[in-house]
Amino acid sequence: MKDLFLTFVGTAHEQFYDDTLRDLEGAEGPHTRPMVYLLAASDILRAHFWEVYDNRAHGIKPGCWRASWNTPETRLLIALAARIAGEPEAGAAPLAPVMMDALAWGQRLDEAMGFSPYEPEDPLI
Repeated sequence: MKDLFLTFVGTAHEQFYDDTLRDLEGAEGPHTRPMVYLLAASDILRAHFWEVYDNRAHGIKPGCWRASWNTPETRLLIALAARIAGEPEAGAAPLAPVMMDALAWGQRLDEAMGFSPYEPEDPLI
């Protein structure tokens, strides 16, 4: 997967991804690399990686998204990783609140940065 020129959030994301894949070498499942990539994108998930990733089943541990340390971002990343693996648990993750939170923060960011709704001018007028 790294051959696909992955874009990493930062050096910690890339380093954790590389180190974890090295640790898992020879014990990878069909979806390990994209799941590790997603789970490594968050500081919190890197700290709790082995509480989320099930190396025996090569997937996401059931119910891990309910842990008290989770944030809306970590729940979304866990749900995406579970979805990649085709796990039924993916549908149980509370995605609607996460998406609403993301939309609200997007609006707040636009307001803070002074962005306004952009409407292109009609070149024919």
